[in-house]
Amino acid sequence: MNVRLTLTDSSGQTKTATTSAFGYYHFEDVTAGATYIISAAAKRFVFSQPVQVLKHQRGNNGSKFHRRFKIERERFLIGIQ
Repeated sequence: MNVRLTLTDSSGQTKTATTSAFGYYHFEDVTAGATYIISAAAKRFVFSQPVQVLKHQRGNNGSKFHRRFKIERERFLIGIQ
């Protein structure tokens, strides 16, 4: 897929990740319970809603954030891995 994702926290700090061919990506050092804004950009795709707000819940991965990115009708969906 090669979609570039940007994760922004409440203080404006950003992290970036690029999806694999299967849509998988991860961010490290993500604070559990914090709210983030995630945005997507790609040369091959135009997203009608390129920004989403999400709250990272602590799971088995601790401070790592693993998800799968899916494109559906020009919007992106964040699924739990």
